[in-house]
Amino acid sequence: MSTDTATTARPAGLAGARAAMLDTTGPILFRGAGTKLSWGAEPAGVDVVIDTTGMTALLAYNAADATVAVQAGMPLAQLQSTLAAHDQWLAIDPPHAGDGATVGGIFAAGDAGPRRTAHGTMRDLVIGATYVLSDGSVGRTGGHVIKNVAGYDMAKLLCGSLGTLGLVVELVLRVHPRPQAAATLRMPADATTASRVGVALGAAPVEPVALEWADGALWLEYAGQAAAVRAQVERTATVLAERVSADLPLDEVDDPDAVWRRLTDGLAGAEGQTVVRGACLPTQLPLAARACADEAERAGVHAELQAHVLVGVLTARVSGGDAGGHAAFVDGWRATLSALGGHAVVRRTVPDAVGSIDVWGPRPSAIELMRQVKRRLDPAGRCAPGRFVGGL
Repeated sequence: MSTDTATTARPAGLAGARAAMLDTTGPILFRGAGTKLSWGAEPAGVDVVIDTTGMTALLAYNAADATVAVQAGMPLAQLQSTLAAHDQWLAIDPPHAGDGATVGGIFAAGDAGPRRTAHGTMRDLVIGATYVLSDGSVGRTGGHVIKNVAGYDMAKLLCGSLGTLGLVVELVLRVHPRPQAAATLRMPADATTASRVGVALGAAPVEPVALEWADGALWLEYAGQAAAVRAQVERTATVLAERVSADLPLDEVDDPDAVWRRLTDGLAGAEGQTVVRGACLPTQLPLAARACADEAERAGVHAELQAHVLVGVLTARVSGGDAGGHAAFVDGWRATLSALGGHAVVRRTVPDAVGSIDVWGPRPSAIELMRQVKRRLDPAGRCAPGRFVGGL
């Protein structure tokens, strides 16, 4: 996403962010650490980039109430370090945390990692937000307590909008206790076995923090009190022997941190890869995996598939071949997922394929409602115009 000719503003807080909005009338792009600038379509011309990395303050922290308020430009790693001193953490593990990914950027992208199985995404952790609209008006939603009043939830509307509705300046977040113990289990599994394990564990009295399928294996993590973790590991072995297969190997991993770093990094892909995020019902994983392999073979590319098994979220990393092959894979796999009632969105692609791949795919049935929301919050269409689905 090129912003070479744009002017950059780097406000230090709410007043500066509002001034930066009012000082221009052209298209605006909001940027944190820049780790997800490739997401979405290319904005239709950007006059000003508002860089949030000058807004890194800790505004309030109440460990007893398990809430924290921060400016949106604070790096997630910095926040986690602050919370760790009180044996707490923001229960989210997206890629790029080590690259400076900001709390606001993760929120705007709706990003998450393998542990979304237990903790959800930023949408589930946000209690309140302060934001600035393109006309300079300031809005606040939610508050500083976990229980909120009913009503129109702007924080959840802004989450995942890729900065196309307004600039989030401050966030109030729910935090969790850091687990005292954790265990990671591995078992060889094809897509069919992974799906069967997901069904079995989803109906069992166990609560995996993560259940990830990648590299021909299933990876499970349990975390919490030490005794509870041990009990869940033992119960998992019993459930799988009774409901899936008595011969299914299940081994505890010696270096779990390395495993989860690799699996988390895999969600972001690497240079030279097209990364496609898909979704389907968890029980449809075998069909989605077969289609991924078939479409890759037809397109002359190589595709690796990773899945959050219990939530039906898939990530395909495509490499090799040419730009046309990458585009053909996206079209073919998306068509299969759509037929299953799911969808596929391109998160990054190789440079040669930019412009030839449809990032978003068919417009959703709610597109007119989305347009109405865009017109209401950004009537001049200044915020990252064209970046979101349907040219929003």
